[in-house]
Order: sequence, then C-alpha cells, then structure tokens
Amino acid sequence: MLTDPETRMTLHQSSADPTAYEARLPESLGRLRRRFSAPSQRDAILTAPEVLGLIAPRSDLPERIEIVDAFNQTLSFSRRRPQSRKNWAHWVRRFLLSLPCHLEYWHQITRPHLRAHIATLQHCATRTIELSIQPVRQTARYMAREYGLPNPAEALTLGGKPARPTPGVYLADVLEFLETLHQRPHLEAAVALQGLAGLRLTEALRLTWDKVDCDHGLVEISGETKNEASKRVIPVAARVLDALNHVARAPIQSIDNRVLIYARDYTSLSNVLGRAIRAWSPTINWQPKDLRNCILQWSVAQGHHGMLWEEYVGHAPGGITARHYIARLSALSAGESDALDERMAILRERLLAPLEAAIAQAKKPRLSNPTPAYMLREATKGA
Repeated sequence: MLTDPETRMTLHQSSADPTAYEARLPESLGRLRRRFSAPSQRDAILTAPEVLGLIAPRSDLPERIEIVDAFNQTLSFSRRRPQSRKNWAHWVRRFLLSLPCHLEYWHQITRPHLRAHIATLQHCATRTIELSIQPVRQTARYMAREYGLPNPAEALTLGGKPARPTPGVYLADVLEFLETLHQRPHLEAAVALQGLAGLRLTEALRLTWDKVDCDHGLVEISGETKNEASKRVIPVAARVLDALNHVARAPIQSIDNRVLIYARDYTSLSNVLGRAIRAWSPTINWQPKDLRNCILQWSVAQGHHGMLWEEYVGHAPGGITARHYIARLSALSAGESDALDERMAILRERLLAPLEAAIAQAKKPRLSNPTPAYMLREATKGA
C-alpha cells in the first residue's frame, strides 16, 4: 500500500493480479474508491490521481468541451421550470467565479477545485451548499455518461452550518400580529393568506382578484407554482376573507389585478414582512416564510393532520397512497362542478370548522391560554 501525504490518497495493488490497482480517498474527502489497471506500479502512481479526479487527465481527450458549454448541454437535457433555471444560472455563475482564470475545458476541473468552491460557502447552511453544488454534480454525471470524462464531484462531502430550526408559529400569535396590521391592509392580507390559509409567500404575491371568490369563500392557486400539487382551490377562513375585503376597500389602485400590490417581488415583500414582525415583537425569531407553518403546526398539535391538510397547503404527495389519492381527486373534480362543490364541503367540514373554532378560542383573553412567545414578551416588557 502506498500513501500520498499531500492528497491523502492510498494505492492498493491486488495480490492476485499485479496489474489491478485500487485508489482510495479517506472518509473525510468522500471515501471514494476506484479500481483500474496499469502495466506497472509507476504508471499506477501517475494514473491514480486522474482516476480519483484529483488532477486533470494528462492525455488529450477526444472531447474538449468548454465549461460553459458543458453546463448548457446539461441544462438543455433537463426538465426545469423557469424559476429553477434562474436558480441554476445563479449557482453556475457563483461556481465559475470561484474557478481559476486559466481553466477553459470541463476535463480540467478537478476535485480540489470543487472543494475550494465549497470552502467559500461554509458560512451557509448545508442545504444551501447542496443547492449550489447541484448544477456541478449533474453536469459532472452528464459529462461522465456522454463523453466518458472523469467525475470529480462523485461522493463529494459537504460542510456548512446546521439547518435553522423551524420556530413555533402559534395560531394565537398570528392572530395577535394580524390585529397590529389593521392600518396596513396589504400586509394584513399577506399574513392572513400565509398563516391562516397555508399559502406560500410566492403564491400570495401572485394571487389575483379573479382567483378570489369572496361570496363563496374560495381561493384558487394556479399559474406558476412550485409543483402540480400546489395548483388547488381551497376554502378559506372568515378571518382571511375579512383581510381580503379590507384590501378591496383600500383606496389604492391594484397593479396587474394583483391582491398584494405592496411589493413587486419576493425579496421586497419578505423584507417588508420581516420588518413588521420585528417591530411587533423583537423576541420572536420568525422568518416571513415561517408564517405558512402556523396551520400545519396547529393541525399536528390538535391531531387533525393528514392527507387533507397536505392537499390544502399544496404539498406534493409523498407516497404511492397519497399520489393515488390526489390523482383520484383530480380526476373526479376536473370539469365537474358537483364534484368540486362536494370536495369543498368536505374541506369546510373537516378542516375549516375546527380551524374556525380554534380562531374563536384564540381570541379570548391570553391569560387563559398563553403561548411561549406571549409569555416571553410579557417577561421582557419591564426589562
């Protein structure tokens, strides 16, 4: 066994076949193993770093593909939505900026280059690093499959900070926060749609008035969504309808028929909501996108959670039973008003009725049912 102290690579020769070798990387570098053949030990020592993707191949390859072309080829063969393509381009640009200037072709990218790129993202959460390296992983697999080039991203370990724990978003706190936004109707509607109807921030931002039926208490989420399960028609609570009617009476002209005209994009709306949350209670560690977790956490705590709630908030079905269930519902409701009315009646009875009762209970004096966030704010008032 031979060991390279610089790369921490080990080279093992088979006792049965002198031309068979195995190159290994330790667990801290991905625990990668590759078997190959070499006529002599000297050739094996020179070939092992190439096999593991530590250095670029020495010989001229039949396919010399530029790095940008490699990414474009991979993207052209993948099925991605416009928003996903935008995110892909963002992370590709970040990766290209981290590469040395002399690199021109894909086969010149090695494992150390990828580790250097990951090192620049160690301040990010692990999930963010996974998203940033995903275009590189997919392109490396595509280049290896189509052109036989080495895959430097195989078994690549990631670091980063642990994921941010999801804070508790209690129903009583959301209702109290809503009362402070009465003078800001568009923010009130944004919080109500997220916290009490389970809409994503982007879904609330893209909601238009032609998708809102205040007479029947229905909201339709369609158009560009995260997945097909996110396209849905849901009945909403009376408190959400009050917030929407408050917006409709506001003396501000709607832009593009959108319900929320306070901000034009996700970032600006998120920033405005974040400032409103901090102004209301600096002790609560909510992010604007956390508001959607309110009814989910409430349904789990009350024992109401199930496939109906997953359908209500637009989660993609996670198993074959849920997929079959959602497919049957879609087939029954497609173009049949009676089936849709029956579906809405089920959602109102099983979901909205308990939620409306909980909203009415939460409006009672807080001393009878204090939440941890309320107790923390009361304790810090005199500090």
